[in-house]
Amino acid sequence: MVGCTTKNVLDMDLHQQAIELMEKLDEKYQLKDEKLSLDEYLYENVYKLSDEEIDKCINLIDRFE
Repeated sequence: MVGCTTKNVLDMDLHQQAIELMEKLDEKYQLKDEKLSLDEYLYENVYKLSDEEIDKCINLIDRFE
């Protein structure tokens, strides 16, 4: 059995947060359902998002690094 490290759990949580944020924004703005990473998603949709939503995306992206 493979053990989960704290970093792995945090990475899974960040990925889940990114997915949930993109799904919420997709629904709000009726965007295409594409399989993009969060940074690609932000790049593709930056002009459709509010400043607050852009900040949420950027803050989450920064946490991945």
